[in-house]
Amino acid sequence: MTPITFKLRTLSQWLLVLLPVSLLISKRLNVLVIMLYGISVLLQPKLWERIKGLAQLPWVGVFVLFYLLHASSLLWSANEAATLFSLEKKAALIAIPVFIGLDRQFDFVGFRQCLLSLVLGCCISIWFCLLLAFRNYFHTGKASFLFYHAFSWPLDELNAIYFSFFTFSGLVFGHYLIRIKYSLLANIRWQIFVIFSLSMGLVLLSSRLFIVLTLLYLSRLAFQNYSKLVSKRIRVAGIITVIAFLAGVLFLSQIRDRFDQLLDSQFEILQQDQFAYDTPFNGLTIRLLLWRFAGEIMGEERAYLLGTGVGDAQDLLDDTIIEHNVYHGNPTLGDQGYLGYNFHNQYVETWVQLGLIGSLVWLLLLGLGWRKWRWDWNHPVLYFNIAVLAFSMIESFLERQHGVVFFALFVSIFQIISEHEAPQKPST
Repeated sequence: MTPITFKLRTLSQWLLVLLPVSLLISKRLNVLVIMLYGISVLLQPKLWERIKGLAQLPWVGVFVLFYLLHASSLLWSANEAATLFSLEKKAALIAIPVFIGLDRQFDFVGFRQCLLSLVLGCCISIWFCLLLAFRNYFHTGKASFLFYHAFSWPLDELNAIYFSFFTFSGLVFGHYLIRIKYSLLANIRWQIFVIFSLSMGLVLLSSRLFIVLTLLYLSRLAFQNYSKLVSKRIRVAGIITVIAFLAGVLFLSQIRDRFDQLLDSQFEILQQDQFAYDTPFNGLTIRLLLWRFAGEIMGEERAYLLGTGVGDAQDLLDDTIIEHNVYHGNPTLGDQGYLGYNFHNQYVETWVQLGLIGSLVWLLLLGLGWRKWRWDWNHPVLYFNIAVLAFSMIESFLERQHGVVFFALFVSIFQIISEHEAPQKPST
């Protein structure tokens, strides 16, 4: 057996695989891994030739342009400190694509290892959170620790919706690796462990969007041409998984109540000009109100082309919240109410921050890969793209490090790997 030896030129391969796991563990650790990965890439030979080669990767240029638009908003943003903080937070939008574009050690094996890293990272994180949740439940008797934000909070205060995004992507990537029998996932026991863990995690995380997406995805795998991909035993297991997943959604009151909230939405309150501290908003109506405020802000600022600036968008939204008397905190309770809430929609957020020009570049970023992969229903990039499009409707996910790094990382590796793998032609 040939011993495994450490080589400096292959260090980038190890560090890139650590990126998805570090994002789940700690934001600071994730920043450190990104920095080390960048250094390892820069130390690879023929740096100048690789830099010139970036010109042949137009998708890197789209990321660079998008980030430069954020930076250029310094010219018209009144809140310079907020702009600089945002640029620091979003630096991965330019760093990760450039580093991956320069990395000549990244190959198809590295691509699969990155997918497996996320899959196993999500599984381990879910069981870790579950153990802590049960401990808290036994100490307090409160079942709320088993669901939603309280479930994911031990992971460096990871938002449950973002963790759901990671876990759904892990489910998609896991099935892809199972189908090609890659590494550990060639073993039936590991396959069952991964599918069960990720499905259970999505139920407990209780994101309505990703519960629906997961149900649709699992249903497709179980009922549409699944016999061509796996054995009869796995088909039966897939159907059982779908039924168990649906049962968890229907019979767990904490999850069912979250869907019931949507049915109780009072849309008529959105027509009000002034609100009271106890105006009954839910997750849907508060989002709709914030999107309405976005239109008011853009109309007042006349910033349709270039936006209000990255540093000013939040200030203007907070001012609008106060102007309409939406609950903005109680000094006695020490809370800020809805102050500090972003627009909870990446399309709207980008429009307000960067105007029409920024929105067009954002749509160009979202379109990367659709032309090449759109008909390949067996490749995970299609479902990843669908998840990003849907997630962008309910969250301004580029306002958090978790969203910036995850998006930049997987969009970049899917772009690089498209040079090594041609998508399968549709069978129908």
